[in-house]
Order: sequence, then structure tokens, then C-alpha cells
Amino acid sequence: MDAEEFADGPGSIDPYEGLSCYRPESLPPEVEYTDNVVRVYGDAQYALGRLATLHRNVDNENLLIAPFVVREAAMSSQIEGTNVTVSDIILHDIETSPQRSAADSRDVREAYNYVDAIRQGFDRFTAGEKFSVELICDLHETVLSDVRGVEERPGELRDVPVYIGSPDGSAATARFVPSNPETIDLLLEQLVSYMNSGSYPPLIDVAITHYQFETIHPFRDGNGRLGRLMMMLQLYDADLLSEPYLYLSAYFNRHRQQYLDYLLAVSRDGDWEQWIVFVL
Repeated sequence: MDAEEFADGPGSIDPYEGLSCYRPESLPPEVEYTDNVVRVYGDAQYALGRLATLHRNVDNENLLIAPFVVREAAMSSQIEGTNVTVSDIILHDIETSPQRSAADSRDVREAYNYVDAIRQGFDRFTAGEKFSVELICDLHETVLSDVRGVEERPGELRDVPVYIGSPDGSAATARFVPSNPETIDLLLEQLVSYMNSGSYPPLIDVAITHYQFETIHPFRDGNGRLGRLMMMLQLYDADLLSEPYLYLSAYFNRHRQQYLDYLLAVSRDGDWEQWIVFVL
């Protein structure tokens, strides 16, 4: 990562064992309510209001919710490069399917873990829990249970640097080097505190905190999947939806390069408007 590219960004370069790690600024940032932000915010709020009424016309809500959860799991896994489809998850039966290869089984298990984590998160929020480091670690452990990344200590915050967009896995070629591992505990505690209070309307805070989580990158693996899952839980926690009807991974998967570029633009240039409008 070229530290000079981030010289004008809102965060700071934090050295760690010869590496240049990026430390995001504390939340909240200064977000300007431009005409573009206000317009797209209104559209998003209206769309969510319509979506929230879906259950009124469905006798069995699970018939509506279950396919959404499965689709979100498939799309989120595909963003991470996992070759799995909605049908694969629905037909999931790892132990008794001799036709399925070990690699296929792992792909399906990875997506199915995401389904389990969504249900776990909703159950705990319904029981009155709020965001905490413990909850985030528990969900991470579920996401990485018995799949690729299991060797990366599921449920434990990382104590080593990680590199994003590195063709050869080195810091020199990385597009981005997330936060110094020695600061992870503090940064995640600060993020959780903000998620439970917030400063902006919930839809804008969802965009802000997703950027912060991915920039901190608190785990060795699985940060993308977990970060998108947390967005969905935030929408539920903010009473914007009464049930898990909305998932963002299909949209992010369809615009994957923009998703990555806009996250990076916040760190490089402080371009919050572009990122927030994209999420909204």
C-alpha cells in the first residue's frame, strides 16, 4: 500500500512492524446533506416503508423470509468468491450426498453458515441484545465454522496484519492495509458504542458503520460476510423493518467493483457522499 495515496484522507497512517496500516478517523464523520443525499435518502426511506408492509398479505411469513435469507447467503458468499447458488443451499445435505465433492460441500457449508448466523443474530436481537464485541465475535465464529478460514481463529480478533487486494498476498502489492492489529480492540469497542447510539438517521449510520467495520477489518477472514450481515441487523434494530425482508449482498455483488472503489475513496479522499449515496 502506498501511504502517500492516503495523505489527504480523513484517517491516519499507523505504523506496525514496518508496515503502513490505515487507521480510520473516529465516528461520526461530517456528512453534508447535499441535494443528492437528501433525494436518495427519501427514496430509500419510502421503499423501506413499502417493504415493511409485505407481511400483511402473507399468511405464513416464513414462506417469504426463508427464500430471502437463503438468497442473501448465496450472494454474500459469491462476493467472497465462493461458487454456490440458491439451489445448492436449499438442497443442502453434505453428509448424505455422495455426488457432491468435498470442495462443493465446503462452498455450501460456507453459505449455510451465513444462514445460521442471520438466524442467530435475529434471535439475540429479538431477545433484547444490542451490538457488542462479544456478539460480533459469536456471529463470526458461526460464519467460519468448519469452512475455509476455520484455521484463521473464528470468533477471535486478529493479532496480525491483513492485506486487501494483494495479488501475491504481500503488503507491497496490497491495495489497502487495514488497521494496526494492536488497535483492533479499541477501534471495535468505539464502533460498537457508536452503533448503539449513532448521530445520523439510521440509514446513513448503516452506511457509515459498514465502512468503519470493513476498514478496521477486525478478523483474519470473513469480514465482508459479517459486515454485510451486521447491516441487516442494524436495519432490524432501528425498527426500519419488522422482519428480515431486505438484504444488500445481491446489490453489492452486482456492483462489486464500485462497492470496493467507493469504500477505498472514503479512506483516500474522505468521499462520504459517494459511498452513502451508493448504499442508499
